[in-house]
Formats: sequence, C-alpha cells, structure tokens
Amino acid sequence: MILIVTALIVVSILIDSKDNSYEITYNPTLDSIPEKCSSLYDNDGDRIPEVLILQPNVDLSFCLLDNKNLSNMDLNNGKFVSINLAGSNLSNSNFSNSDFSGLNPYGLKLISGITGPNLKGVEFKKEDIFRTNLIETNFSHSNLSNANLSYANLTKSDLSYADLSNSVIFYSDLHNVNLTGAIIVDTDFSGSDLVNIDFKDVDLKNGNFFGVTFSEVNFKNANLQKVNFSNAYLVNLDFSNANLSNADLSGADLSGAILSNSDLSDTNLIGAYFRGTNLENVIVSPQTKTDYCFNSDFFNRVLCKIYRIIEK
Repeated sequence: MILIVTALIVVSILIDSKDNSYEITYNPTLDSIPEKCSSLYDNDGDRIPEVLILQPNVDLSFCLLDNKNLSNMDLNNGKFVSINLAGSNLSNSNFSNSDFSGLNPYGLKLISGITGPNLKGVEFKKEDIFRTNLIETNFSHSNLSNANLSYANLTKSDLSYADLSNSVIFYSDLHNVNLTGAIIVDTDFSGSDLVNIDFKDVDLKNGNFFGVTFSEVNFKNANLQKVNFSNAYLVNLDFSNANLSNADLSGADLSGAILSNSDLSDTNLIGAYFRGTNLENVIVSPQTKTDYCFNSDFFNRVLCKIYRIIEK
C-alpha cells in the first residue's frame, strides 16, 4: 500500500532591505506531517496544543508552537521533533539534551534580556537555523554538523566542544564566541565577522574563510591545511607555527601578521599583502605560489609597488 501525502505549505517572506529583518508565515495543512501532536496537549487533532504542560522530559513532537512564549523554563531532555517554532521566544530557557530534529526555527526569538537559552548537548544535525538570533546561546557539546547557521547572530555564544563539521555559517556575527574544543573541519565561515576568538591549536582543515573580516583572532599552532583565506582581512593576526600548507591566501591582507615558523608549502600567496609581516623561518616549497610582494629585498619591494599599481 502506498500512502500519498499531500501538503500545502505557504511561506511568505518579507525582507527589509535595510536591516535584513524578515517575517515568515508558516501555514501547514493537517496532512503536512503524518504524525500528530500528542492528545495530552491537542484535543481536536489540529496540532495546536490547547493545554501545555511545560516541564523536563516533555514530548511536544509535531505540535505547532509558533509565536509561543517559552522563555525562562526548564525543558531539558524534551522531545521537539518536527515542531514549528516560528516567532517563538526561547530566551533564558533550558533545553539541554533535547531532540529538535526536523525543526522549523524561522524567526526564533532566542534572546530577550540578559542571556540566551541553554541548548547544551542538543542534536541539530543537518538543521536549518537560518537568520536566527542566537546571542549568548549555550550550544556546548551540541551536534551542529551539516547545519545551516547562515546570517545568524552568535555573539557571545558558547560553542565549546560542539561539532560544527561541514556546517555553513556564512555572513554571520561571531563576536566573542567560545569555540574551545569544537570540531570545525570542512566548515564554511565565508563572509562572516570573527572577533576575539581563540583558534590556537584548533583543527580547521578544509575550512572556508573567503572574504572574512578577522579581529583579535589567534591561529597559533592551528591546522589550516587547505583552508581558503582568499581576500580575507588577516591584519595583525598570529599564525606562528601554524600549518598553512595547500592553503589559499591569495588577495589576503596579512599586514602586520605573524607567520614565523609557519608551513606555507604549496600555498597560494599571489596578490597577498605582506607589509610589516613577520615571515621569519617560514617553510615554503617549489609549489608555493608567490609574487614580488612576498620577498623583502629592495628590488622585489620596488617590483611589488609597480605590480600593485598595475593591479589597480
């Protein structure tokens, strides 16, 4: 027997071009998801709870909780499978070790007041948390692999020991984020702002930082193999003893950066700026791509200036 489920999802997105704010209306039919909200909360089968018992271990899977105030609550170890939280307020609540698989989070209000929610240990694998306000949210030990956190505000959030492998975090705000012990392999940060972050000794292999603006970021001893730093702003950053082999630094601004004892084997340095850069004891290979600006002798400095003039 083949069950054919039809669904009509009407999503309207109104975007304010000035501040990128938006509004989303999410109107699923009752057949959108075969599973139903528990009869403990939903009396008429429309997936809209008439009664809400909000406590640890609660199971609100498949319920429509859009525009609900779920702030300042302890809902740890809960089940929230395939729920709609559009426009809801989760600020200051504890959702640690809960299941949010299949989440529709559009328009979540995760910050209201001082701190964000506790999402420690939560499973967000492959979830779309697009354009969400995540200020001061606790994601420590959470699984965010293959998740989409693009255009999110993650200021002062705790992502320590979280799995961010293969996730997409482009054009997001990452000021003062804690990434201690996080898994960040194959992660895409392109276009984001990363400020006051310690990547010391972190494995960032195959990451994408294209066009990223860095400030007060430490890459000392980091594994940056095959990382894309092209056109990134890397002024005054510490890359000492870092492994930058096969990385792409083309067009990057490395003015005042410290690259002493770093490995630049097979690295693309074409068009990079090295004004005042510490290149002491760097390792290069015949396959390292450089131009006149990489060398510090007088002749090459003159050629570099000519090259930059022509380039403009």
